Amino acid sequence: MKMRLLCSALMLSVVAAPAMADIVVSFDPTPKTAVLGSGTFSIDIVADIPGDEPIVGWGLDLDIVDPNIAILEGTIQIGPSWTPAALPTENEDLDGLAGLAFPSGVTGTGVLLATVYFTPVALGTTDLLLSDDNATGDLTEGFALEGAGAGFANVIYNVGQIHIVPEPAALALMLVAGALLRRR
Repeated sequence: MKMRLLCSALMLSVVAAPAMADIVVSFDPTPKTAVLGSGTFSIDIVADIPGDEPIVGWGLDLDIVDPNIAILEGTIQIGPSWTPAALPTENEDLDGLAGLAFPSGVTGTGVLLATVYFTPVALGTTDLLLSDDNATGDLTEGFALEGAGAGFANVIYNVGQIHIVPEPAALALMLVAGALLRRR
């Protein structure tokens, strides 16, 4: 009887505990297709932030899996809901992906965190990865929850992708050259 009562109390406490939804961070659009030789292009980093978890600050790392396909330009625009955050000089992440929103937190679907700019350098495809070092004690990264001592939110980072394609005229020339070689 005591065991049944204890199990019932435990189940009730689990059911009564508030469910914390994860923040989902993505690239928009993904995949992004750009033409080689066309100059810089941009991709937005957006977040779906649940209404019960307002965020007052965030910091991210951005990695390009194959930097031979596209390179990150120095220009990063932080979204309008955020104030760009200057990171300490000892911080290894100098990509400028950090924002603050005081005194009130931010929630919503498709919240623009930042717009990042790339230059295509070679034909091909590469993945874009987002992460944070908050679990290792870097308090300048992650998604800080609103409220004193609230801590950091759980985050799911979706992978982005960039496709660099040839100029349409170059593609047509390659098709013609291939057809001529095939005739021989």
